[in-house]
Amino acid sequence: MLWEMLVGTPPFGGTLDALIARVSKAPPEIPMELELPPQVRLLVTTCMQRRPDHRYSSVEDLLDALNECIHLMRPS
Repeated sequence: MLWEMLVGTPPFGGTLDALIARVSKAPPEIPMELELPPQVRLLVTTCMQRRPDHRYSSVEDLLDALNECIHLMRPS
């Protein structure tokens, strides 16, 4: 959901080929034209990792990263 909120489209299509790609390939790259802070890109990329040991190890770790991103993106 976070990917779709930021990018505006689902990360993978609904075809069988897209689903196979989802399982067998690295997650898609966030388009560079979306001028997101590196921390936001890292958060999304980490959440999208295929291997569980490459994702956040706990909800608390994810929330910490998310709160950091919210703080960075908050208007001054």
